[in-house]
Amino acid sequence: MTHMTKIFKFLSFSPSFGGGRGEALFLTLLILTAPCFGQKKKSSKQEDVIKVDILSWPRMPVDMFGCMLEEKFGHRDERFNCSLEYWGNEGNPCDSVTYYEGPKFPKSLVKKVHPWMENIELGWEYGFLHSVTFYFDSKLKLSEEKILKEFGLNQDVLPYNILWTVVSNNHLSLSGMIGIEPGEVDCDDFHDTYTSDKHPIDVRMEKEMDEDQSTAGTYHAYSNAAEAWETEMNNYYKTLMSKFEAEVCRKKLEAAQKAWLAFRDDEMAFNSSFWEIFSGTMFTTFSPYYGLYTVRQRAFQISFYYDKNTYTYGSYFENDDILSEEEWDKLLNKNYQALMSVFPKQYQDKLRAAQRKWIAYRDAEDDCYNSCCLLIVNPDYRLSLIRERALRLEKYLDDLSEFGG
Repeated sequence: MTHMTKIFKFLSFSPSFGGGRGEALFLTLLILTAPCFGQKKKSSKQEDVIKVDILSWPRMPVDMFGCMLEEKFGHRDERFNCSLEYWGNEGNPCDSVTYYEGPKFPKSLVKKVHPWMENIELGWEYGFLHSVTFYFDSKLKLSEEKILKEFGLNQDVLPYNILWTVVSNNHLSLSGMIGIEPGEVDCDDFHDTYTSDKHPIDVRMEKEMDEDQSTAGTYHAYSNAAEAWETEMNNYYKTLMSKFEAEVCRKKLEAAQKAWLAFRDDEMAFNSSFWEIFSGTMFTTFSPYYGLYTVRQRAFQISFYYDKNTYTYGSYFENDDILSEEEWDKLLNKNYQALMSVFPKQYQDKLRAAQRKWIAYRDAEDDCYNSCCLLIVNPDYRLSLIRERALRLEKYLDDLSEFGG
């Protein structure tokens, strides 16, 4: 007997619901309950699925991923869980245990990600999810088109954190980083090629430059490194954002990062124009090098917010002058005015735009620092920002003098 039949019989034979009043109530119940009729009950598999964005997994920091496993799936890894704080991978490619360490995805929870899946393999490198492969039930015989559609993937326009994908009828692989595979580094000469003062991205860049020392090879190495540092910066940013409980802190960090991105874009526009002044193929590599340096420095600035050890990588200009913040600020303005005096108007406009964006970034960063963003105290942080900008402008002047622009 259907639900509708039961309701009809109850209303028809009950003395309390005779006449027009019973009919009206019957129609009301019919309208209210109609959406429920004919609906299929969800399978237990569908009900068990936990909503997660698997496309956001590549490049995710290991501590953030471990916390996600705990909060979303109820699985607490012994080491990589929500209680892990201020952790940084201190391994290297010659130390396969430390460099590639990270949690495994429990096989018992795979179906909770998607009912098609039978296994999930995670590839970790230097504290980030290098790649992830989702294996599907081979009995399903899924087409590539169906897999891409199911997970919202457009291979022509991939998310910023995914470099490439591999799709077949039984698996989907997402790669987020150009990694250093075991064996790529000559570990016999390890101390000559990779030291604690070198980041793996820098090591890979130097390796590429050694393999192809042409101008095109150098340009390619710089471009790859800049892309890798962009990934590193975004990972540091996400890690720091996840450590803030107060919404005001997250908003201030977001404002500082947006201000930096605006400055970076205008600075690179000026930098590209600057190197067009000079003739010679070697100058085509100077702008991409400055681009990778700029994003590299920002990556370490962000990481310094919660891990003071990483900022040792961020030094660029060799200058041992011990000046006060006021003295560095005066030198900055002096260098800026000197550059403006020697450039034609089209260069002046671009430099002026970049400088204004830098001031906005400096103030937003300072606001974030002074309120709640910095987790490790550094009384000279604002001074370091001003110093770096002063020396950057001074380097432009030096390059003009050296290369005869």
